[in-house]
Amino acid sequence: MKMPKEYVLILIVGLFLFAYLLEAVVDPLNLPLSNPYQFLTSAHLGKYPFTTAVIAIRSLAILMSPLWLLSFIPTAFQFKAVATLVISVLIQLYGVQGMSSATATIPQEWAISFALGGATLLLFVLFYFAKGAVTPKKSVASKNIGTLTDTDDGFDDDDI
Repeated sequence: MKMPKEYVLILIVGLFLFAYLLEAVVDPLNLPLSNPYQFLTSAHLGKYPFTTAVIAIRSLAILMSPLWLLSFIPTAFQFKAVATLVISVLIQLYGVQGMSSATATIPQEWAISFALGGATLLLFVLFYFAKGAVTPKKSVASKNIGTLTDTDDGFDDDDI
């Protein structure tokens, strides 16, 4: 059973809203982390379980957003793989830059969510490459449109 795309969009927006509501209850994260992946230690995950839930929910929404957009392209799995790879790298770079820069352009929770969502998106890059390699290519049948040396001009020799 395939879920309609409108429902998936509502789910993505709902996840972002749910993460926003949960984040409103907790204090902003202020840890001395040089990159977002340092948050994934058991010490931080155990000490900040509510913030971890917010980050996980937001990362899921960030993961689903480009996949939802790419679902409008019916096949073209190689294109989807390359586009997903570019999006994944850019999202991760944005998260890393948000954590490592001295100017706090985005909160740490968002930076960690971007980095984790982008890293998880790499799994779908592999999936799209594999699906593109296995999917048979459709051959375009050429139409017989004639040539410049075509002797058939539409008249029969009996007409002359």
